[in-house]
Amino acid sequence: MLNLTAVPACGVSCLVSQYPQSSCPLTDQTCLCEDTKYNDLVQTCVIAGCTVRDQLLTLREASLGCGVPVTDRGGSLKLLHALLFVAHSIFFFLRMTTRALRLIPWGLDDTTIVIAWVLGILFFASGIVEAELGAGKPYWALESWQIEGSFIVFFAFEAIYNTCLGMIKISICFFYMRIFQSPGFQKVMWGTQIFNILTVLAFFLVGWFQCLPLNYFWKGWDGTQKGECFDINGFAYGHAAVNITIDVWMLILPGTQVWKLNMSFKRKLAVSLMFACGVL
Repeated sequence: MLNLTAVPACGVSCLVSQYPQSSCPLTDQTCLCEDTKYNDLVQTCVIAGCTVRDQLLTLREASLGCGVPVTDRGGSLKLLHALLFVAHSIFFFLRMTTRALRLIPWGLDDTTIVIAWVLGILFFASGIVEAELGAGKPYWALESWQIEGSFIVFFAFEAIYNTCLGMIKISICFFYMRIFQSPGFQKVMWGTQIFNILTVLAFFLVGWFQCLPLNYFWKGWDGTQKGECFDINGFAYGHAAVNITIDVWMLILPGTQVWKLNMSFKRKLAVSLMFACGVL
């Protein structure tokens, strides 16, 4: 049963003003809940006349009153982050085992991958915290502090993800430089390395200052704060495009050296695929 006393005044006004458009009896809440035309009109009215907080509160009470279940995919989010972290950690510890046994000497590629693994711990933690704050549930089921907290965690997640991804690429570059020692290739790798580092710094700074003031990122959702953000979707697409381009370039680099070796075609192909799998 809809609790009208918990619905904001603007929400009640919309429910009442749009009722003449419904053919349902006022006492038949089931009919009203299933009246798509009436609910669409109420939704349009609420969006036009209520604050964001009142919109969510109205939607929450209407959804609960109509028996809409509160879906929760937080468990799946936790599982996904856990699986990614476990997979990342398995390869990391296999690598560290070879270093501990001194099968391969320690290098800059190892130092940077350790940093990436530590950042991976923070990445895993951010996913767990987001799930605890209500990620995976519909917005109307969340309290305002949960929504704000989720935006804060996501803001931190962006910086962690960007830096972690960059450190992995930097580690791969150092690994290539350790294997292929030709002067020309070393110059190409240093150029790639510098570009990687500049890309990480650029996206970190752009991500940090994507909203002015800074806290508008997590406080601006309700429309009561003054501030502005640039196109966050554009930022995400740009970040993805640059990183995919770097990935393709780094897939090509070892192949340019392998195909110069005195091997059969099949062996060259096998070695190139091995490097490609390692990068992916």
